[in-house]
Amino acid sequence: MILFEKRIKGIKSKVMLTLGITILIYIFGYIVFLKILNKKNNLTEAIQKHEIIESINAVLQTKKDSYDKMVFDYSVFSWMINFIKHPDKNEGEMTISHPQNVGISMVQIYNLDKKLVYNDLSPALKDTIFINNQVLDSLYRHRKISFYMLTKYGLMQIFGSTVHPSDDIDRQTIPNGFVIFGKLWDKDYVNVLQDISNCKISLALACNQARSNSKDLGEVFFHDYKFRPVAHINISKINLYSENIKLHNNYFNFFFISFCFVISLIIYYTYNYFVIKPLGNIEKSLSLENTDSLTKIINRNDEFGKIAKLIGWFFKQRDEFNMQKTEIEDQNTKLHFLNAEMQAQNEEIVTIAEGLQLANKEITDSINYASFIQNAVLSPSYELSRIFPDHFIVYEPKNIVSGDFYWFKEMKSGEKILAVADCTGHGLSGSLLSMLGISFLNQITSQLEDEEFTASMVLSTLKTFLIDALHQNNGTENVQDGMHIALCIFDKDCRTFQYATAYHTICLVRHNLENGINELIEYKGNHIPVGIHPTDETFTNHIVELQKGDSIYMYSDGFPDQFGGPHNKKYKPSRTRSFLLSLADVPFIEQKENVQKEFEGWKGSYEQTDDLIVVGIKIPQGFKNIN
Repeated sequence: MILFEKRIKGIKSKVMLTLGITILIYIFGYIVFLKILNKKNNLTEAIQKHEIIESINAVLQTKKDSYDKMVFDYSVFSWMINFIKHPDKNEGEMTISHPQNVGISMVQIYNLDKKLVYNDLSPALKDTIFINNQVLDSLYRHRKISFYMLTKYGLMQIFGSTVHPSDDIDRQTIPNGFVIFGKLWDKDYVNVLQDISNCKISLALACNQARSNSKDLGEVFFHDYKFRPVAHINISKINLYSENIKLHNNYFNFFFISFCFVISLIIYYTYNYFVIKPLGNIEKSLSLENTDSLTKIINRNDEFGKIAKLIGWFFKQRDEFNMQKTEIEDQNTKLHFLNAEMQAQNEEIVTIAEGLQLANKEITDSINYASFIQNAVLSPSYELSRIFPDHFIVYEPKNIVSGDFYWFKEMKSGEKILAVADCTGHGLSGSLLSMLGISFLNQITSQLEDEEFTASMVLSTLKTFLIDALHQNNGTENVQDGMHIALCIFDKDCRTFQYATAYHTICLVRHNLENGINELIEYKGNHIPVGIHPTDETFTNHIVELQKGDSIYMYSDGFPDQFGGPHNKKYKPSRTRSFLLSLADVPFIEQKENVQKEFEGWKGSYEQTDDLIVVGIKIPQGFKNIN
């Protein structure tokens, strides 16, 4: 607070010093300003000359751009080409407006032989102005040209272009001819430049005429097609700019000195009333540490009123700060206890998480071992290879263990049994049913080893075993679990096979020798599951004759029901059949990889919908009894 009081006293002395320095700065500033003003006047006059010449050049460039647009008007080039090829055609069909209507004085069209075939002049030009061959040769090389030329009518501005088809915007093709536009510099054209620049403009039609003198603002030259000067314009002053500046400077000097004197007086009394006195009151308030001495200035709307309010606010905030400091210390004590409690809870959460992680690992290890057991009970691939050398098995569980399974067995009689099944659900629930299915099939075929049996008989027996095992016939709440299955029995020599299915289909791909194309035959069975069902429908047995080279495919619904593709839709059975038919000419050793690529390509980044199994076999060609 004492330091604040000392600074207030220092401010008062500095304010008086600032007032004296301000007056000296005014005097020094006036001297410097006079010198700067003189340089500014000279610079302003030079800038004025430059701006006048730039404005005239801008007008000339604008005019040139407008005529360039006319030269580049490809919409009439097709007409010009037709006119060049047929110069005797009626001129009434011309699509170019009359020169007077578009602000030009002449339109000429030449053919490639440099012969004038079209000539349209404004009333100001009574005789034809011919363009020499050198100009046309230059135009042929450069495709466009712009220059000035002297005629007996005065200065003529020439714009030319080669004529090309309308679609040749870059003018790459051989031209069909030349079109020339001319603009005569008349009195009205010069007056436009004079009005824009507010200067006197005079046009000299020969370079040896009078050049501009030192009093002129400048000149602009015009060149012919060989860049030789043929004319120029002189720009002269017609205003009293310099005289006005001098008179203005005299008045400014008088008023500036008077202004500085008055401002100095105003500054002195203003500083005394608005600065010195308020600072004294503020100094007194700070020394007494109360706001009694600030009563006169606290309600003012200037900066000192704000400072007085700020000082009062400061004293009030100081008291409130001390109170809040005490409250914060109490809150910190409470937060310390809360933090200790939260830390204990975090440790408990970490312990629970570690327990869950351990339990998850144990469950996952158990499921992985269950998968090992499930794979062990599946029919070994080498048993299938012994009978069907050309075969493949795609087996992809959705969740480690699978509800889909395949099963193969060769009977003592020489018959071969192949089954592909899809149990209710997937994961652990489906894998339990698949283990029951494999066990029951082994038991059923062992019992039928010395008897005659059919595919439908095997499925019916399997259905009975499964219903009894799951107690689905106790009359209470029936368990609806079961399986969909396709089962084939090949005879000893693979001449025929019999099949029965529960909701599944079997696809046979055969090469038709009559028409030489591959065809797919789909064999469907019964629409009842292996398990409890409301109807008493029984499984039907079917017999199919085989041919040499036939391929048989059996699959679960995990393939056609997979979601994916560009619109996340099902693969569908129809697409599945088309894909299997496309494998007809693919060697069996490559078909497994093709199936996996097709499935993964359709699935993409989406989740696998269900367990997947696809089994394909090719009827061996070594059996001599096959057709």
